[in-house]
Amino acid sequence: LIAHGPLELQSDAPAAAPLPERGPDDPVTLLLFGKLKPYKGCDLLLRAIAGLSPELRRRARLRVVGKAEMPVEPLHQLATELGIAQQIQWDL
Repeated sequence: LIAHGPLELQSDAPAAAPLPERGPDDPVTLLLFGKLKPYKGCDLLLRAIAGLSPELRRRARLRVVGKAEMPVEPLHQLATELGIAQQIQWDL
């Protein structure tokens, strides 16, 4: 469940579903979605993932989902250079 603005403030809003139990080694998926534009900082997110400790980086997965409104080849190249390309799913 992803809280979304004013809906969270309504008293009749449905209660959040309980999160599933996670183990310390379970993967964590990060999501960048919407129109992919330079100002959204996908390059910064890639660098942040690469900067994680090895044990955290091993668990991290990234899904980039949306419409690319910029060249994505430099992002693919950066992910490869940073050694995290295999952890990224591009759905553009």
